Amino acid sequence: LLVKEKKYKDALDCYTKAIEIDPNEPILYSNRSAMHFNLSEFNEALIDAETAISINSYYAKAYLESESLEGLNKAEEALETYKLG
Repeated sequence: LLVKEKKYKDALDCYTKAIEIDPNEPILYSNRSAMHFNLSEFNEALIDAETAISINSYYAKAYLESESLEGLNKAEEALETYKLG
């Protein structure tokens, strides 16, 4: 609901709390990465996407969330990340 209402900061806070409860769930990091991306916090988005991938390298959505590389003007790295996903 928060995401649909574009309350990205509130959603980010919820994902952070959820990560505190279950720090081994890649979906939480991937979703928080998306919230960082929506807030133009590309470095933080990239860190969360990489964390999700490190937890589960088969979680393809985490690779797509690495679009934050584009926001950091790292187009070649972004392309390679998309290919991995």
